Amino acid sequence: MRAGKNNPRATGLILSFTGIFLMSFDTLLISLADESGWNIAFYRGLFIFLIIGILFVRKNGKNSIKEIKDGGRVLLLSSLLWGLSSLFFVQGVTLTNAANVLVLLSLAPVFAAILSYFLLKELINIRIWASIIVSIIGVVIIFSGDIDAGTLLGNILSLFVPVCLALNLTIMRKYKTISKTAAIAAGGFMTAMISIFFATPFTISQNSLFYLALLGLVVMPFSQLIISMGTKYIPSPEVGLIMMSETFLGPLWIWIVLNKLPEKNTFLGGSIIMSAMVINAFFSIKENRIKILDK
Repeated sequence: MRAGKNNPRATGLILSFTGIFLMSFDTLLISLADESGWNIAFYRGLFIFLIIGILFVRKNGKNSIKEIKDGGRVLLLSSLLWGLSSLFFVQGVTLTNAANVLVLLSLAPVFAAILSYFLLKELINIRIWASIIVSIIGVVIIFSGDIDAGTLLGNILSLFVPVCLALNLTIMRKYKTISKTAAIAAGGFMTAMISIFFATPFTISQNSLFYLALLGLVVMPFSQLIISMGTKYIPSPEVGLIMMSETFLGPLWIWIVLNKLPEKNTFLGGSIIMSAMVINAFFSIKENRIKILDK
């Protein structure tokens, strides 16, 4: 096989990095919206449903219903996990310290590795495990001086976020043929339908609606779509590892936009996380290129 052949692992890493980079603006936009968790979750889910639903119908046309039926229970489960992870994340951010949520989110690659082993029989190599451990150390350093007890409910809900994400990434890797756009659109619909019973959507200001529209129409739907595409090319634990960069990028955007200077630990821990990911990506792409050349 020629050396110029596309490297699928590089494609997966680029897609995952791009999706997480876009998703990292989530916390900033939630802060700017300054609304209750239920209002944020409702509009976030509704806008995701609308924009991704339109893309899905435009892409599949008359075959849209068939695509959904073909996805069956797997598509339904993926949709439910997208919806719940979004709901738990928003509620976690509003009920407890955001640092707690991001620290717990760092457990996603660990859960993904465990689930990949049992559901996909994928053995995770030492390099990825080492990167996960180093990245967790970076996360702990970032928030070592800023973690408080929070509320028990907020912490519990936040713990479900990495579990839902890891299970969803693993499912999408195992069932590559299910429609990712349908799953994400349905997930947004589920989030909105659950939230409507507790939200007061007609009381928010135009300013808040603008930020929530940016969050729900651009940031979340396209980041989720790009991340789901990345699972076609690389294992879910590796996607989960890349997601840990949000613990550094999220505070960075808040610093730039809201002028809330992060602690020195943020820069130190963030450097460790990004270094672990860059090193992992370098050797991952190199290994895959060697395999391609050997074929």
